[in-house]
Amino acid sequence: MNEKIKKINSLSDNISVLYVEDNLGLSKNMQALLSRIFKDVLIAHDGQEGYAEYLHSRPKIVITDINMPGMNGFEMIAKIHEVESDCKIIILSAYDEKKHLYKAIELGVFAYLHKPAKAPQLINTLHDAVLSIQKEENSRIFLNQLQNIFNYQNNIVVMVQKNEFVLINKRFNEFFGIESIEEFHEKYSNIDKLLLEHKEFLHSTSSSKWLDTAIKNPGKLYHTKMQNDKGEKRHLILKLRKIPEKKDYYILSFDDVTELNLMSLFDSDAARDDENSLDKMAILTLLQVVKDNSSEVKVHNFYKGLTIVNPADY
Repeated sequence: MNEKIKKINSLSDNISVLYVEDNLGLSKNMQALLSRIFKDVLIAHDGQEGYAEYLHSRPKIVITDINMPGMNGFEMIAKIHEVESDCKIIILSAYDEKKHLYKAIELGVFAYLHKPAKAPQLINTLHDAVLSIQKEENSRIFLNQLQNIFNYQNNIVVMVQKNEFVLINKRFNEFFGIESIEEFHEKYSNIDKLLLEHKEFLHSTSSSKWLDTAIKNPGKLYHTKMQNDKGEKRHLILKLRKIPEKKDYYILSFDDVTELNLMSLFDSDAARDDENSLDKMAILTLLQVVKDNSSEVKVHNFYKGLTIVNPADY
């Protein structure tokens, strides 16, 4: 038992416990026991006081009686779980009727102990609660780190569920000039057209959709072409991975290799058209800047050694 108390002590530096009991004698005895286990022990004497103390201190463990004046234990538990569903609540009550047990299960309490609980039983329950809190905290840290990796790597990354994009990373947002997955779906209602046609590149055809092809060949590398929000046609290498034990869930990764200038090796005509389109876009952008600044544009014609200058209409 002392080993479990030491274990709780080692894991509970940032864990406080709130004990709610209207019997002053029981409250004093429990406070003495809990103070051997936790550094921060809070006491309240009814449900209303217990809820107020919870809002003020946000303890991660609450031990409470049921039958108390004013707000009873069940009412307090319901209000606490509205604020924080992960709070570990342990009921310590003389009532053990089935209706109370069913109500406790409905409210999602961590444990229900019959009063008076023996010290070893209570310590075992507190030990399990602390381990559960530690596990949840570790999971949150791990998931936050995964989220950071997901968002800030250089590749475009997408999670797909049943042929629909459901999660995208920051690089994806930057590529398409969007703020959210909802905005993406508004701008690109048909993802079948997301990959542009290019010889030997993956794209949708009249007989197959590009995503279905990738799903049938997980792990295979595909050359793809997509247009970003600036109108640039980019060359990206696509790889699809299945998510283990999750049916119809996949991760798509797009690695931008445009700077290698490989697209012309596959389809020189399409690559030339892309370059011409980009040049045209650059000229139109320049002319728009000129127009927006009310600048004058002149056209220079060269004829037999003479330069003829005329105002341009744009």
